[in-house]
Amino acid sequence: MWGLVYLDVPIKSEDYVFVPTLDGFVMNRVQGDYFETLLYKIFVTIDGQTTVQELAETIDIDELLVKNAVSVFCRLGFAKKRVTGLENVALNRTWLEFTLNADPADLTSSLIDQVINEYERMMT
Repeated sequence: MWGLVYLDVPIKSEDYVFVPTLDGFVMNRVQGDYFETLLYKIFVTIDGQTTVQELAETIDIDELLVKNAVSVFCRLGFAKKRVTGLENVALNRTWLEFTLNADPADLTSSLIDQVINEYERMMT
């Protein structure tokens, strides 16, 4: 038995979308194709700091068209919805060495004091 699977990525006006690094990505543009020109215009304008609604207003394109285009980009894996804002931040693994771990039950010590003590210990 054969069937058709349709994957939908719902996009809202207040969603933030970002384009992760696309290694080896090449886009061959065909002049005169309205839909391809529309997709390209939206694709190169996505910055991760602008909502879909603001993006539509910036490039003066109907918001529904922008939502559909962004949904296509997400389905193809070219773009991702931003949830926390830290999806594309590369953290250095050495930062874990300087993470302060304290017992939550011990609320008498100040975090600032711990940071100062840690800094002084590192400087000596």
